[in-house]
Amino acid sequence: MIEQKDIRELRKRYGLTQEQLAKMLHIATNSVKRYETCTRKISNSMLDLLSYKIKELQEDQKAAIL
Repeated sequence: MIEQKDIRELRKRYGLTQEQLAKMLHIATNSVKRYETCTRKISNSMLDLLSYKIKELQEDQKAAIL
């Protein structure tokens, strides 16, 4: 399970800007900024959505290699 403290690292690993991640999650860019700095607690449902989106990115990367 993804934890809030890992959001920035994951975003950078997949080459996403805060704006791109916000669009993927259908939230404001400021929310991503606050999640990354832990000034706002991320909900469990948002963490689940983030996990799902990260899995999609992983699958896309694997497909691109093939």
